[in-house]
Formats: sequence, structure tokens, C-alpha cells
Amino acid sequence: LLYTISKMHRGNRKRSKQQHRFGDSRKKPFSQKEKFRTKFSEDPGERLSESSLGIMEYISDLPGFSGIIKARYSDFHVNEIDSSGVVAKLTDLKVPTAVKCDLVSDNSNDVQNDINNPNKYNTTVLPLETWKEIEEVVKQTDKQVVKIDASSISKEDRTKIYSVVKEKFGSTIIGSTLNESDKKYITFTKFDKSVRSDNRVKWMWPGEWVHFLVHKVNIDTLQAAAELAQGLQIKPGNISYAGTKDRRGKTTQWFCVKKIQPKRIIAASKFAKNITVGNFAFKDHALKLGQLKGNRFRIVLRNVVGDPQIIEKALNSLKINGFINYYGLQRFGSCVEVPTYSIGLALLKSNWKEAVDLILKPRQGESDQFMAQARKEWLDSRNAQAALSNLHHHKSTVEYKLLYGLSRCKENDYVTALEFIPRNMRMLYLHSYQSFLWNKLVSRRIHESGLKPLEGDLIFIDEDEAEPIDDLILIEADADEKECGVDKDGKLENEETISSPEKDKRVQVRPLTKDDINTEKYTITDVVLPLPGFDVLYPSNEIGKWYTDILAKDGLTSESMKNRVKSYSLSGSYRKIISKPLTMTWDFAYYDQPNEDLIVSDVEEIKGVQLIKKTAGKYKALILDFCLNSSTYATMALREMLKGDTSSASQAKLNSYHTNVQDDSDNASNIESLTKDSNISSIDETNHSSTVEVLDTDNNGTNEMKADGDQIENTTESLKRKNEDLEEGTEIKKLKSE
Repeated sequence: LLYTISKMHRGNRKRSKQQHRFGDSRKKPFSQKEKFRTKFSEDPGERLSESSLGIMEYISDLPGFSGIIKARYSDFHVNEIDSSGVVAKLTDLKVPTAVKCDLVSDNSNDVQNDINNPNKYNTTVLPLETWKEIEEVVKQTDKQVVKIDASSISKEDRTKIYSVVKEKFGSTIIGSTLNESDKKYITFTKFDKSVRSDNRVKWMWPGEWVHFLVHKVNIDTLQAAAELAQGLQIKPGNISYAGTKDRRGKTTQWFCVKKIQPKRIIAASKFAKNITVGNFAFKDHALKLGQLKGNRFRIVLRNVVGDPQIIEKALNSLKINGFINYYGLQRFGSCVEVPTYSIGLALLKSNWKEAVDLILKPRQGESDQFMAQARKEWLDSRNAQAALSNLHHHKSTVEYKLLYGLSRCKENDYVTALEFIPRNMRMLYLHSYQSFLWNKLVSRRIHESGLKPLEGDLIFIDEDEAEPIDDLILIEADADEKECGVDKDGKLENEETISSPEKDKRVQVRPLTKDDINTEKYTITDVVLPLPGFDVLYPSNEIGKWYTDILAKDGLTSESMKNRVKSYSLSGSYRKIISKPLTMTWDFAYYDQPNEDLIVSDVEEIKGVQLIKKTAGKYKALILDFCLNSSTYATMALREMLKGDTSSASQAKLNSYHTNVQDDSDNASNIESLTKDSNISSIDETNHSSTVEVLDTDNNGTNEMKADGDQIENTTESLKRKNEDLEEGTEIKKLKSE
């Protein structure tokens, strides 16, 4: 808050000077305070609700209780669980030591610096004559070349030759591989400023793929990757990860890059926002799509209110019976006018112009004035270049990439312009449509047929088979975990390359028979429902017809989901109806101030931070510690337990419990004053552009603001949350600097 106020003052001083110089007739600069008012002065409009997305049923009929999800981002901690079941926890921040090759023989300590001494060089790698030739090249001013026939030398041995020569002569020598007359040669020349050095020979690690843990605070995975990529001067696509994590939380996950020194990665992280890296490992393979078992969640529910017996029953029911495996609201964006599934439907139907217009359609209450102006410009003039001029600082957004494509392509070549959006982002829209249908169908299945398996329901043939991959990328911290892998050149692989196991799994289902039902061998936890596509098996009971009917309403068939443009095809997959926590424990805590930390993060634990557990306090909190399979939403697990709305708007209302509490760090009076000064009617924590944040957990507002009082209350609470986030960020930066 102090930072914002100081920026306001600087902006106002600058404006006053310019007015004095140029007079009032000159256009006034846009001060920071005016920017703040613009950002929060619009009504965000109606938001998507759980029921509108098919999220309607519960497993148990137990009553719920009240608790606040993500009152602070420090209340939500996520750690990946790798495919071997190991939880990704940041424990080591040190730069690892490289493994060096032996350059001299064992008795080299007694060797004099004499070129004639054979022990000066490792003659097991290169003969002494070759070493002498290379040394002569270093001594000479002429440009000489030492050429070694490498036709019969393996790549591993060539790498070792490069390494030992580079270790001996450093940057004074340049090595390269030359193909000449169907033969392969290793060449060494003296360093020349006009010749770019060969960085490959400097690699001294056991594997060329660097795996490392990234602990990020209050930023999403794509932003973290982009910031690291900027610091490393590589493309974000050259950084791979098993899954994406949400913005609002403290999360730890594996990243992977190819042949980049760990010290460079650490240096890049120091200039990135709220990112800490460590636990480096070197492997001979990249981190690819879905290479994780799930996620461990540590979540604080604040201001828990309810009968202790009811709370205990709800917790045990979730642990034993699980929850309906819905796709959470963050899957579908926050804008009711243009939910992501509507764009996906347009793409599936090859309505390219409609898809473009939906992505660029003006949103009610656009929080970002520049994005709003760009949308309006496109709507009014359909001039992509003019619209693009408003987005100089929005180059990571879908809108920028699409408008850039439109400005480069021929008029009305919408399908090519869409290709400028990264493929994984485009797939989000398609998968959102699949998820929307799946939610609706699973609710109907449970509502009409209950929680018992039916003849014709589908199950996996191999009961031990892991949940199949049903997505290319998922923007969600909870547990929706898929992301593109990378190929041998460090570039993102396409779905056809990396999803062959998924294609094999698609056929590994079968319908339940009458005998299966009679023997009661299977339960509802074994039943899967398909995500519609051109290559899936549908239930052989009446549910199969539901798929045909629901697709027909949208003008689709299973066959038509195989688009003539291959990148917009959906082959389909399967998803279990019910999900259970792999492990689950809980504890209760007490606190007096709303901003008290109740969980220690990985970085804080390394720094030795310890929390004192109170046995009493003004407020009660529930601390959950559970693990979920990948492709599972923690918010939906909490929904089953609380029997309440998980949207950010609803949670913001609940978060007013401490409004009357004096909190030195809250500055509530300042925020309320700023709210009135800005004439704010309602609030949204994020902008409405189609960036990653659109699909963030905190963007799921569902309650319409029905009264001015409610609007002001929600506005104040959201601004308080922003202030608390700023305060938390300051604490993190201080801890990181220490």
C-alpha cells in the first residue's frame, strides 16, 4: 500500500510539472492514482456459477460447515508428487558441483610444465602427438586447424574429447564437429572473436537435461517459466514441466531445461518475481507430459464455524468416500459472456471467425483499460494493427498473440491467425468444452441413477492403471496436472508425439456386464465416464445416448470431433466419476489476527522459520494435509466437505469476519477511504483478458451483486485481500534477501 501511495505522489508531481511547462490545454498524463481508479471502477458483471457449469451434486447428504478458502495466498501450499511417489520439497539451494574429467594421469603432481612430458596430458583420450598439435595451434598467431578423424568415435567419446581439451586450454581453443566427404571430423582452432564459441564443450554434468525444483509465490507456472526464460535468454517453450500451478498460493514443482548451467538458473531466479530454485538433478531425459502421480496439498480454512461433530463427520466422509470428480470453475474462466467452452465449441465446428470474435469480444467491466480499448477497436474497425497498438505491455496475452497474427495474415484468414496462439493455449478452449459436457453428464448420471454401478457403465480393464491423461495443459493449482513435454531439441512436443500412451489407454476400458453387477465386484469408484471425442468407447446403456443427444444440441457428432485441421481434433479419453484422497490428515489451529501464518513453506523451513501453535484464540482454523491424483481439483474436494460455494466472490463475502478487528497490517480504514474516493461499485481480483489468470482459481466469481451494500462490502474485502497479498509479498522478498 505504501508503495502504491508513493507511486501516486510521484505521478502527481510529474503531472504538475508537465502542466506547469505546457499549460492546462495539453493532454494530462495518466497518474498512478487514476490508473488505480480505472482498474477498479468497473462492474465485473455476472460471473459463472457452479450450477451453470454442471456442478450440482454431492456424494454425501451430511450438512456442511463454514470455512474460508484462500483468505491469504499463504493458506494454500502445493507440492508435486512425481511418478515414483516422491513429494517435491525444496531442501537444497546450493549450486551443485560439476563432475570433471581426469586430464592427467595419477602421477601428474610431479609433472613439470614440459610439452615433452607424456604425463602432462590424458593420453587415454587423445594421443600425445595430437595434444602437441593443439598446443602449437594455441601458440601460433596463424589460423591453424587440428583435424581428428571421428568416424569411428562414439558421441560419448567425442564429448569427452571436447571436455578434456576445453578444460586444459579454456576459451583459447574452439572445438567443433565437421562432416566432410561422408566422414566426421573433430576440429580444434584458436579462438577468434569473429567465431562464436561452442558452448557444448563446456558441459560437465552427467546428463544433458537439468531438472530442478521451483518454489513460486503468488504467480502462476506460465509466468514463472516466462520470467526464468527471460533471465536465461531462452524461449519459454524451452522450459518444460509436468503440470501447471495456480497463481494464488505457494507451490513447489519440477522444471526442466536442456544444458543450462545451474548457476545461470539460480542467477535468473534472483531477478524473477517470488521464485526460488534448487534441488538440481541431471538426467538423460526431459520432463514430459503427465510425469507425476499427483499433488500434496496443505490448505488452511480460516474462521471455521460449525458443530464439531458435524465437522468431524464431514472430514471422515471426504477421507473415506471421496468426492465427485468435477472440473472446477477455474477450468472455464470467469466471464459469463464468453466462457472458455464457447470458444472451444466454435473451434470444434471450424467457425474460425466466430472463435476470433469471441476471444476479442468486449467484456462487461473490463478491468484493464488498454485491453478494453483493444477489444473495442477490433469490434468497431476490425483493424488488428490499430487494436494491437493498445497492447504494448500485454505481449503474453492470448489477445495480443491473436491480434498480431491477424495483422500479419491475409484478410479473413482467421484459421492461420489463430495459429499464432500457442497450441497448448488453444487446446485449453477445446478441453474446456469437453470438461463442460463431462460435468453436466456426471451430474445427470448421479442424479438419475445414484452412486451404484450400472450394467453398461465403463471401467478400466486394468484396475491398477493410473488415471489416463485427458488434457494437454491445465491452468489450475489444485491438481489438474498436464503440460507439454519437450523433444530432443528442447522444443515443445506436439500431442501426437507425446500422447501415444494415452492413445493406448483409450481402448483399455470395457462395459460392466450383468454378472459384474450381480457379484458386486465393482463400485462407483471404479466407473469412468468418457470425455467426448472421435476415438472413445461410450457406455452401452442409456448414458451412451446422452452423449449423442448433448453433442447434437451443439451441432456435433463424435465423428465430427476429428477436425479437418488436425490441431483442433479431440480424440477423447476417460475420467473417473469419484476421486478419493490418497492420504488425508487434519488439525485445528487458533489465531487472533487474520494475517497470522498457519503453515510454513519450503523456503521458510529452510530459513528455520517456526510457528508457535496456539491452544486458544479468537478464531478457529482447519489445516488440511492431503494428496490427490493428478487431474483432480482440490476445490471440488473442499466443496464436498463444506457443502458451499467455492467461488472467489463467495469466499470474499465470508472473509469479512474480521472487518471490525483492529489489525496493524490491514490498513482497512485506508482501503475503505480509497474505495470511496474511487467511486468503486464492485471488484474483481483479476482482469478479464484471456491470459492464464483468467483460468485462475481466484477468478471464479459466481454471486451477482444484488445490493449496493454487498457491492461495497465485496469491494472492501477484495481490496483488503490485495493489500494482504502485497504485505505477504514484502515478507517473502525480505525472507529471500536474507
